Amino acid sequence: MSRNFESAMRHAKIPYQIRGATGFYDRAVVRDALAFLRAINNPSDNLSLARIANVPARGLSAQLLALLSQYAAQQDIPLSEALSRREAYEPLTPKGAAGAAQLAALLSRWRRFAHMPPDNLLADVLEQSGYMGELTKRFSAEELPEVREYLQELMTAAGEHTSLSDFLQEVALLTSLDDKNDDRDQVQLLTIHASKGLEWPIVFVTGLEEGTLPHERSIPTVAGIEEERRLCYVALTRAAEKLFLSWATARSRGAQSKPSRFLGEIEAYGRERAGR
Repeated sequence: MSRNFESAMRHAKIPYQIRGATGFYDRAVVRDALAFLRAINNPSDNLSLARIANVPARGLSAQLLALLSQYAAQQDIPLSEALSRREAYEPLTPKGAAGAAQLAALLSRWRRFAHMPPDNLLADVLEQSGYMGELTKRFSAEELPEVREYLQELMTAAGEHTSLSDFLQEVALLTSLDDKNDDRDQVQLLTIHASKGLEWPIVFVTGLEEGTLPHERSIPTVAGIEEERRLCYVALTRAAEKLFLSWATARSRGAQSKPSRFLGEIEAYGRERAGR
């Protein structure tokens, strides 16, 4: 959920700090996905293309990519154009040349589809590039669901725009500001786990929905629900003066949400206390 909060804070010019976690647009998988889109949108963006040229691995090692970049510089052309010139393959290994040809074909395909809705284009890029399949090799079974959630959230963000260029301009705006050295009071964005032992005058606990808190992976077992209940208690007790609880009736792509069972328990506890 951090992407929505970061975006809202940026637009409202409210200084904020992410504690104990990496910002949404700083995640490696998000940066990779955006590099694909930037390379498609701007054929002269050598930096973005270099980032994903061998992601997933296609035989274009750093050394071979340097040879292609050297050729591009000599010919005064973008790296993406060098990928499509057979003469540029001469110093490459057979595997590297095949990888360069494959990437050139993919870029040509995606640029023909650049008019598609940005979320559809991104889904195609992640699938056709082999990036989604590569995730199983890069991340453990425990990490994989969260990593996929970041990419799904990026697709949701892309779906909020009508064109690829509009989406990338929005991302550029959101990531161009850096408040890390801002010494003003800041909104603190953090997970419940990162909040343990800390306290603030005012606390907002968001995502009090079934599947989020408690998390969907904890719901099947009694022990899992109990652990999530303890986690919820930690969140509630971080507030010294005011506590706001919220849940969304629907999240990405219109999926309906149900209020967390913990909200009912809190309400029942409040009625019990008031009746004493």
